[in-house]
Amino acid sequence: MVWALVLTLACTLSFGAEFLVRTEDPSKVPGKVIKRIDDKTYIVRIDEGVSVGLLSHAEGVLIEKNYRLRALQTPNDPCLSYRWDLDFIGAYSAWDLSTGSGSVYVAVLDTGVDYNHPDLKDNLWKNPGEICTDGVDNDGNGYVDDCYGVNILCYPEGKYDPKAQGCNKPDAMDDNGHGTSVASIVGAVGNNGTLITGVNWQVKIVPCKFLDSSGGGTIAGEIECLNYILDLKRNKGLNIIAVNASYGEVYPDSQVQRDKIEELANEGILYVTAAGNSNLNNDEVSMNPCNYDLGNMLCVGSVGSKGERSSFSNYGFNKVKLSAPGESIWTLKNGSAGTSCTDLSLTYGTSMSTPFVSGAVALLKSYQPSLNYTQIRERIITTGRNYMSLAGKTYSCNVLSLDSLLLNSSSPKVCPSSLSISWGSVEGCESSSREFTLRNTGNGVVQVTSVRVEGSGFYLSKDDCSGRSLNTFEECRVYLSFSPAGAGDYSGRLLVSFSDSGLNFSVSLSAKSESSCGSGGCSTGGVAHSLLPLLGLLVILSRLKRRW
Repeated sequence: MVWALVLTLACTLSFGAEFLVRTEDPSKVPGKVIKRIDDKTYIVRIDEGVSVGLLSHAEGVLIEKNYRLRALQTPNDPCLSYRWDLDFIGAYSAWDLSTGSGSVYVAVLDTGVDYNHPDLKDNLWKNPGEICTDGVDNDGNGYVDDCYGVNILCYPEGKYDPKAQGCNKPDAMDDNGHGTSVASIVGAVGNNGTLITGVNWQVKIVPCKFLDSSGGGTIAGEIECLNYILDLKRNKGLNIIAVNASYGEVYPDSQVQRDKIEELANEGILYVTAAGNSNLNNDEVSMNPCNYDLGNMLCVGSVGSKGERSSFSNYGFNKVKLSAPGESIWTLKNGSAGTSCTDLSLTYGTSMSTPFVSGAVALLKSYQPSLNYTQIRERIITTGRNYMSLAGKTYSCNVLSLDSLLLNSSSPKVCPSSLSISWGSVEGCESSSREFTLRNTGNGVVQVTSVRVEGSGFYLSKDDCSGRSLNTFEECRVYLSFSPAGAGDYSGRLLVSFSDSGLNFSVSLSAKSESSCGSGGCSTGGVAHSLLPLLGLLVILSRLKRRW
């Protein structure tokens, strides 16, 4: 067995590679000395087929791979101290691995983007087929002067109308500020000595404006933008891998919108959208487009600096996939050419959480270009940091973590549907049930060893979890019942244990019974009825006494 291990190691390290060798006599090592570092250290190219594993055990010889090192990356942008969020999501460690790539594109569908901003302009895509101000559709794509993306509002009836409402420019110049803030989170230029940096130091942002100066727009406008993006991918060869959609509203499902978003998957494009800012449960309201919940979508909620859900953020154990920072985010200000930190804009909302994830998609694609959108989506969810305080609030209980994302860190994670289950005030003595769901949201198998209940009145009516091995995104369920023995307040715990004890957690159980339950049934009349048999006996005894 030992020799098999040595042979395996030797086979993996013996193909004419260069090694770092420490020895007093380099002639003991079969290979060519490339360079002498000092009296005992050499770079040696060891011949193919030579067992490096065996050589390493020779007396007086130490052989190691000559690993590559790289300079650690910290940008010189002067306002980074304002950005708690970048440190929180592990950006500095991630940037030691990748800072992004100008060959990766993210589409920002919004109010436009200030493409003249000194900390954004170098990361904006510019249409090489357009002469920007000649009023002509030079590249023949149906849009006039779409030099920096397109303003869909200029085409209310399909033809370019420079006087149309919202047509401030034919390209996607921002007239609100929302889109510029979003774009700066995805990819404000890094390490240029100006203001801040985005998740990506280098990236190409493709803006499409369909939201007006007040931030309003229509599904039809979004679909036009998506068609524009699809054309750039299919016919112009732009490597667009994500669409950032920092918008939404409560409305019935649109099949047209759903189908268009799903069409993006055919081109390998992820659609990243916002959960909403109304403190609503998206599992219970039709918050779209978040709630379409398609395989190429990620819906993002907001957290603060301690990983807690933002009070405004919509939530949902099924619909909201993960969270990212969305409080006190300093972003680039629309129309500002200044380079002072006072020229930044302080922003809040799931609209700001969303571009952290869109930016993460681009950063991972720059680091591992071979990954497809399904692999990227799963990895973004499963490598996030796990916060049990988000139980029942997001699909994963995970918060975006850039360094773990690039390293594909493997650690077990679970997300329960709740950490507290209440029956409230129960009338009567009949058993009342509740459902509890447990989901594996890490990138490995989780072994559930046991589920049990502590506390009077609470019972496991069905256990589908104990002894289960849950794969990534697999779920199991437990059904609990409450059967009061009498009136009063009840409390208990559901204890969930795993083979990895670090995952163990408990769920608080509570209920209140307004009734007294016994063999004679249930009564809301208190103890008076239970005394009737005793009173009858006393009457009989008193009568017997008078006879004696």
